[in-house]
Amino acid sequence: MSFMKEDIPDLETLFEDFYHPNPHINEKAYERMVRFWPKESMDRLIPNLNHIDLALRRKSVRALAAYGDRVFEPIINIFLGTEDRVIRTSCFKILVGVVSKDKSIPLPKEVMNIIEIALLDEFPELILTTVNLLRQLELKGLPLLLKMVDNNNILMS
Repeated sequence: MSFMKEDIPDLETLFEDFYHPNPHINEKAYERMVRFWPKESMDRLIPNLNHIDLALRRKSVRALAAYGDRVFEPIINIFLGTEDRVIRTSCFKILVGVVSKDKSIPLPKEVMNIIEIALLDEFPELILTTVNLLRQLELKGLPLLLKMVDNNNILMS
């Protein structure tokens, strides 16, 4: 389907809607970002993964999950490139969002690798998000869920 120039929304207008307090307006904005401005909008959303404003961080996580498998590579790279636990947890929340929307999306082996890395972390929020991701993965996540049971970390068990 082709779009005429006037049919493509302005990215700045979409971001204004994204910052709006109404979640329905936010969702429509990021859906249109994904459709019309995927690279540009993703580049502007990613820095929000450790934003001090929790509401903006959560909106950005939901928006980035809407990119589906296109978000895997940048999120994996961000996770591997930082020790910041807030950013790492945000990355996993994005993965949970992607998988929960479409369980048929094939996961690159790098996703399973960063799950293994996350299992070594003691940060409670990352542990809980990892468990949620593994539950979303169903049978693919079962071996790692079972591995978590035999652990000295009571939260992980």
